[in-house]
Amino acid sequence: MPSLNVSDHSTSSEDDGSDCENQDNLYLVDTVYAKKTNVEGAIFYLVSWVGYERLALQPAEDLPHNVIAEFDQEELGTV
Repeated sequence: MPSLNVSDHSTSSEDDGSDCENQDNLYLVDTVYAKKTNVEGAIFYLVSWVGYERLALQPAEDLPHNVIAEFDQEELGTV
């Protein structure tokens, strides 16, 4: 299943200085539903994430290339 590594560098006032803030969160793409282009020409994909109920509109540059390629191939009917 395609995944996206996202660094969470948020800190709180209770931060103990441990290396927990350097750990990466792993988000797994469940399904890509649609591709949209805004008026500036930026491409976005409507995706669902494993473990999350809400859909998210993600910029193309934030998604793994294999996820985009697979969706585009399916849209063109080449898969």
